[in-house]
Amino acid sequence: MTSFRPLLAAAGLLSLAATPALGAWSAPEQASRGPLPARSPEVATNARGDAAAVWVRGARRAQMVVVSVRPAGDGWEEPVAISRRGRPAIDPEVVVDGEGRVIVAWRQVVRRRVVDTRRGPVRQAVYVVRARERAAGDTRWSRIRTLSSDRHKVGPPELAVDDAGTAVATWHWGTGTAPGDRGFVGQVQYAEVGADGAWTGPVRLSRSALCAEVRLPRVAVGARGHAVVWWQCDLPADRSTALARTRAPGGAFGREVELPFRTGGDVAADLAVAGDGRAVAVNADENGTLSWWRGQTGETLTLGELPVLKSADRADGEAGAPAVAVNPAADALSGWIDVGGRPRAAPIAADLGVGTASTLAAADPSTRSARVAVGSGLHGVTAWVADAQVMASRRASDGTLGPGESVSSTGVSEADPPAVAMSGGGEATLFWTRISRGRPVVERSTSVP
Repeated sequence: MTSFRPLLAAAGLLSLAATPALGAWSAPEQASRGPLPARSPEVATNARGDAAAVWVRGARRAQMVVVSVRPAGDGWEEPVAISRRGRPAIDPEVVVDGEGRVIVAWRQVVRRRVVDTRRGPVRQAVYVVRARERAAGDTRWSRIRTLSSDRHKVGPPELAVDDAGTAVATWHWGTGTAPGDRGFVGQVQYAEVGADGAWTGPVRLSRSALCAEVRLPRVAVGARGHAVVWWQCDLPADRSTALARTRAPGGAFGREVELPFRTGGDVAADLAVAGDGRAVAVNADENGTLSWWRGQTGETLTLGELPVLKSADRADGEAGAPAVAVNPAADALSGWIDVGGRPRAAPIAADLGVGTASTLAAADPSTRSARVAVGSGLHGVTAWVADAQVMASRRASDGTLGPGESVSSTGVSEADPPAVAMSGGGEATLFWTRISRGRPVVERSTSVP
């Protein structure tokens, strides 16, 4: 088992007053092209620095998924549209495997229908999950593959990949009606693709009678292929929990297990998987109190609570769920926005528990949506939006956390969180949506150690 290096147990290592320069962010540049609006970026990179970003271009029926690729050591290529024209395509996800192969998944309207509900007939769009990929060193994209059945509609897909190129996509599939409505269907499904480009599925994952409805599926895949798909399970009395199914590399998904996230309202949590299959998670209960967890993936996943911080931390539920990222060696970083509107970050060690938390910027009631990414060693980055700007704090290879720096100009949408990724060597990449001359555009910036 790979052991952690000591992760900042001494408070002095986290003092912002003594923080050295940790690498400047490049001047923001516009990634999207042309007069059409652009929004909702996501970005991914692999250990060696191959990267890809996706976003939505256009409005209403003309919405399309656009991709820009950056081979390691090269510049960003011109964005290209990869979704089918004529029907809205939204919610893109992107991953990059260890060789630089890019896989993109999104959802797209294929038809409209009327469904019966207790409120009467409702007209709705039926979405399916679609995917395309591009091999490393190639400029051609595969044909579009439809991963889900169009009998019912899907929610936003989630996507993750291991270094060898096996990717798992997951989504909610159902009638889009309430559990008590006639003919209600609601389930979590997944499909996967190997290095050969052949997709399997869709396969149903959620079956527990515990849930009135299942929602918001997520997927985490470790570098060597350990996988966890987990989702929210709605309970009576406006409470919820999370269920998960896991697998070892090359194996099948095991039985459903409940994760220790029971709460009032919606589950607010994040989970990541390291190269050796160790899982790390963070969640906030209905009072915003944070807990950190570790476990080992296999046929099932059991999470054990890590030692809490010396002083209790609470997350601001309106700012979104806490976030966590882990690298293949199991060095982890968690980030959140506290109830005072301050971005916070804490390292998570395999053997030492949760390290000392650090405040990355002054309190600001507009602060929203912390995102985190990690590279090799202790490299990491935490990003958030405050006062309509993208802010970021870098974590150096010695574990030192830098103060929050402004990365963008003003005009950034607080409802569209920044997307962040980091290569193994510590190069960080940020994408975000900003209103420029009255229309949304996608911008980016990078930072090297």
